[in-house]
Amino acid sequence: MAAVSLSKRLHTLARFVLPGSRVADIGSDHAQLPVYLVQTGRAAWAVATDVHRGPWEAARAQVARHGLEGRIDVRLGDGLSVLEPGEADVLVLAGMGGPLIVRILSAHPDRLRGVRRLVLQPNTEPASVRRWLRDHGFCLVDEELLEEDGRLYEVLVAEPGDGGAPYRDGELPEEELLEVGPHLWRKASPLLVRKWEAEREHLARVCAQLARAKSAKAQAKRAELQQHLARIDRWLSLLRQKKATPPNGTPVAEPDGRPRA
Repeated sequence: MAAVSLSKRLHTLARFVLPGSRVADIGSDHAQLPVYLVQTGRAAWAVATDVHRGPWEAARAQVARHGLEGRIDVRLGDGLSVLEPGEADVLVLAGMGGPLIVRILSAHPDRLRGVRRLVLQPNTEPASVRRWLRDHGFCLVDEELLEEDGRLYEVLVAEPGDGGAPYRDGELPEEELLEVGPHLWRKASPLLVRKWEAEREHLARVCAQLARAKSAKAQAKRAELQQHLARIDRWLSLLRQKKATPPNGTPVAEPDGRPRA
């Protein structure tokens, strides 16, 4: 049977999985990613988990349809609770909010023993995930910003190590790099400009609405947003001056080694 077809978002996640690893896809939904990883040899073995019975049953059916019951274990349960310590080399948590990713990673620290890589795709609040990684001994080693169906997605890749390393000697203060993403900032992708242009437009509309409010609370919030707008303006100005190549002129490579277009 042909390898399962992945969306651009899932294919990006797959490219960051370490070859030959044992993968746990937390919140796997229909188990498309684990099936693809095992079919293509990217993963030697995988666990697909979901906390909801419907997606769990869909994942079991998908694995059975491809004849991979012996290489993909489908489990029903919350977060990392269904794993044994040291069972997986790579953890994938994707398609959920940043605070939920943080909650899942924090709930069972013993399940993180032996993990060589985290591949994370927060739908919201990626800064909260970066902050957790920094504070819990995981070094952010790469980031990818991609667009699919008109929506932008951020993929964060981390390995055990010095969590503060990506934020040192940067153009921006650490707290700002936590929000923007240190590797995304270095790559200066046009998509990053688009992301912050859209965020600026949204915040400017909110500020305009708050300007019509009379309460002290609304005015305090407006002043806070105006400070953030000033930061975004500075980021956009710097990004537009940057090039998406390092100082030596070599094109930034994709994770699979291809030159970035």
